[in-house]
Amino acid sequence: MRIQGIAHLLGWMFLSLAVLALFPLLIAVSVDTRETVTAFVVTIIGSGFVGGALVLSTRGSGPLDMRRLGVLIVAMFWLVLPIWGALPFHLAGTAPSIVAAYFEATSGLTTTGATVFDEISLLPRAIVVWRAELQWIGGLATLSAWAILVAPDVRSPLFDPSLAPTSLQSGSKWLPRSVFATIAPLYTGLTFLCFLALAVAGMPAFDAICLAFATVSTGGFMPRDGTLVSYGLPGVLWVVTIFMVIGAVSLFWVRGLLGRQLTVVRGNPEPYWIVTALLLLTAYLLIVALPTSTNERFASILEATTVIIATAASHITTTGFAVSDVVHTQLPLVLILALTFVGAGRYSTAGGLKFQRIGVMFTAARREFHHLVFPHSAIGGARAQPARTLQTEEAIWVNFFVVTAAVTVLALIMSVAGLNLTASLLAAVSAIGNMGPAYDLAASSDIAGRPTYSEMPPGAQLALAIGMVFGRFEVLALLTLFNLAYWRA
Repeated sequence: MRIQGIAHLLGWMFLSLAVLALFPLLIAVSVDTRETVTAFVVTIIGSGFVGGALVLSTRGSGPLDMRRLGVLIVAMFWLVLPIWGALPFHLAGTAPSIVAAYFEATSGLTTTGATVFDEISLLPRAIVVWRAELQWIGGLATLSAWAILVAPDVRSPLFDPSLAPTSLQSGSKWLPRSVFATIAPLYTGLTFLCFLALAVAGMPAFDAICLAFATVSTGGFMPRDGTLVSYGLPGVLWVVTIFMVIGAVSLFWVRGLLGRQLTVVRGNPEPYWIVTALLLLTAYLLIVALPTSTNERFASILEATTVIIATAASHITTTGFAVSDVVHTQLPLVLILALTFVGAGRYSTAGGLKFQRIGVMFTAARREFHHLVFPHSAIGGARAQPARTLQTEEAIWVNFFVVTAAVTVLALIMSVAGLNLTASLLAAVSAIGNMGPAYDLAASSDIAGRPTYSEMPPGAQLALAIGMVFGRFEVLALLTLFNLAYWRA
């Protein structure tokens, strides 16, 4: 029954992928070559056939019990679906190899934004849309995964179920239906609003669609070569900044704000920390980059300030849009690494460890330091903390050390692949932090001779793709897959 239930849900994933591929197929039929059309036709037929066969052959399998299988289903999404998502890249002849195609699809579905395509302008327009759609699908899958991992009997101490919608706390075994009924409408609505705002700001419709997909999902794929400044539309920068921040905070928090659920809004300080970090980074860039930006490129201080705010939002939210080369080069490498590693908000599409977890770690460290200095003091001692709080702190620290170890291992693999130490570390943090463009945005003088993603050997690309999945998946939930006691319970 478990295998049938998993196959049934996987079949629906394939069918959804086939349906979403219809949009780029229409574009391919309109403006692209026969080879591109064929690539999407084969993808749709293949995904539809496999998905339909799985769904029909497992009919009557009953509701899927998420208490044991939720973690496995989330893992299967990011490991299996990129294989099918890579088909258009490979069949259309745009990706240099099968591994590169898988890298691109994984980067999209994990909303990492790293790309093997050095010249977007040479790609068929249907492929550009497909890249953006993969990121949008990945953003929705990320939010769904968060919801699954806070469900009863699935959640670990890393997750706070009080921030999830009430419908996801009811213990329903058919959780995916509740997830989509709760999250998908809001996520889709925000994407449509972003598209309308970009169109009103003057952006061409094609670019607005692709950029809306990438912005709300905090993905980072650009619809064309160059930077956002090259559009020459200041309004676009404000729209992208606003929706990047919305994508980086908890969507459950946004839902609570719109629904005037004050308990949810007040109970999560993380959005305020994200905004504070955005203001601090903006202030830093105003001091460091404003004189250079005004003198070299921008016509006014207001225009330069707008670009600086958008650049700060791009890094804080782990989106990684190339806003302006002039401003991005003012950020030191260590700051880019730190922002990518920390990430943005929980229950969002952003990457990294998350702000609130870093805050919990500092709070726990401060309390333990106080206890060492004043061992007989009752304030700040472990006994003063609820058992649930201590368990959460322990889980967050374990998560931190596992992620740090993963970055170290991936950096060593990249070093073996031929990258220097600095480039290896940046590539590893960019992949696991799910902010792939950070590797490209760092000043070239800091990493002399680094290869682009397309120039890396296939082994390095595959290692980075696995790192993206590892970074997107919550570490302790991922480790659950290898815990025999969990499956025997």
